[in-house]
Amino acid sequence: MVETSTAAEREWTCEQIKRYRDVYPRYLTCAQTLQQVLEKATKQSAPLAIVQTRPKAIASFAEGSG
Repeated sequence: MVETSTAAEREWTCEQIKRYRDVYPRYLTCAQTLQQVLEKATKQSAPLAIVQTRPKAIASFAEGSG
């Protein structure tokens, strides 16, 4: 089935993507900080644990917004 969207919906979607792009650096900083905290927290109880964090990529966010 083909999805159709109104101009208002497309405009709203574009605005959400722009807003995410604007705050993305903050999410990146938060992910890096969270990784450091979690690595430190697991160092003693689970020294072989692998901690990975990342904010959602802008392209992935945009793809899910359509």
